[in-house]
Amino acid sequence: MSLYHLKLAIAFGAGNPRAVQVISRFGGAKEACEELASRADKLLHEEELSRWNNLADKAERMLEFCFDNKVDIIALGEPGYPTRLRNIFNPPIALFCQGERQALRAANAVAVVGARHSSEYSIETTKRLLLPLAANGTVIISGLALGIDKTAHETALSVGGVTVGVLACGIDVDYPKNSSVFRQQIAEGGGAVVTEFLPGTQCTPGNFSIRNRLLSGLAQGVLIIEAAEESGCHLTAAHAISQDRELLCVVPHDIYDPRYDGVKRYLRDGAVPVMGAEDIADAFRFFIAPEYKQQAKRQYGYANAPVTIKATPPLPSNLSDNQQLIANALASGAKDTDSLAEATSLDSETLAEDLLCLEIDGVIENTAGNLFKLI
Repeated sequence: MSLYHLKLAIAFGAGNPRAVQVISRFGGAKEACEELASRADKLLHEEELSRWNNLADKAERMLEFCFDNKVDIIALGEPGYPTRLRNIFNPPIALFCQGERQALRAANAVAVVGARHSSEYSIETTKRLLLPLAANGTVIISGLALGIDKTAHETALSVGGVTVGVLACGIDVDYPKNSSVFRQQIAEGGGAVVTEFLPGTQCTPGNFSIRNRLLSGLAQGVLIIEAAEESGCHLTAAHAISQDRELLCVVPHDIYDPRYDGVKRYLRDGAVPVMGAEDIADAFRFFIAPEYKQQAKRQYGYANAPVTIKATPPLPSNLSDNQQLIANALASGAKDTDSLAEATSLDSETLAEDLLCLEIDGVIENTAGNLFKLI
């Protein structure tokens, strides 16, 4: 890894296209740093100049931190830099990676995006679609968030497949919260966790648009499982389109469900409709070996069979007022504790107690992605 790339990454910040432009203009990262050493005030914008002038030994200390914490730094122009990513507009000049860097260069790779608070249909469909693909060697790329992202990663790991998590924060930042063990599982499974954000960078809303171009850039295409009209998935879809990636969408189980309004729009505009794993394989010219289709059939009945959404039975009549509030909030679909607290206005201690009571009584269950749903 070139120390010069790190210096430029610190000065320009993540997602800044001027970093690539400066490297290209002067013929390399070293040459760019040499030019900046003599005339930074003429080449840099105000914020960039401030960071450059305060660089001191930050790059050296960051390099030492990464070495001590087994963080691989991959610089733009190095032989190990992901080929697909190198060819997009504004590729990151440095990637911070834990795990197997080869996972970032896989021949077959699909990015999977969807809602954090996703429907039961979307969770089950994600598992059915991705199981035969991951078992067959396709790398599953997603963003490590709750809901669809985590389900995609977990499905790949469940069959010994490889998965890549792309972060919107520094490699050392615990986001999503308490995800360190899961990240380690991804790395130990032959996958990787990767980010272009410098160590120590906290997650902010603006980081996701910067991050999402990596999701699509590392993959052959993007599979959207669930997206409402207002959804972060649209950022990834826009990057996929601009990068000339294939865009695929799961066909909604209910065309009037607003949680799929974004999906319907892309399907109208020509996205590949997905009704089974074979549709994804055909789009990218993958071959799914028969034994992996059989594995999906044994585990889920059949990979292409429709997902049965169970009717919710009547709620018990002896629920407390707080428990009734929780049940009413869950009637529209699975939710995590933050969403339930917002919907019910219950404090965290009261909410935790009532959730436990409802679980013990068999009214709700804690599902994939730490989401609660009615049984």
